Amino acid sequence: MVLVGTRDQLLEKLGAARDRAGRAVAGLVKTTVDAEAKLAFSLDRIKRAERNRDVALLLARVHARSPSVAPRLANRLTPP
Repeated sequence: MVLVGTRDQLLEKLGAARDRAGRAVAGLVKTTVDAEAKLAFSLDRIKRAERNRDVALLLARVHARSPSVAPRLANRLTPP
């Protein structure tokens, strides 16, 4: 997706994209827009690693209590 326009238009499009992506995904991507309307983005690898660790811990706890539920929950929690 190519974002073209003034800085304000770019910020509006970026906000809409974050809304569509959801809070969990939008929190993993750091974005900046400078005065010349140049977009820069990067993946927050530390947050991603923390999220993956939290998901793994949750799945381990669920599996300990109910092994049949864990695989279905894993499919919903892990990214494609």
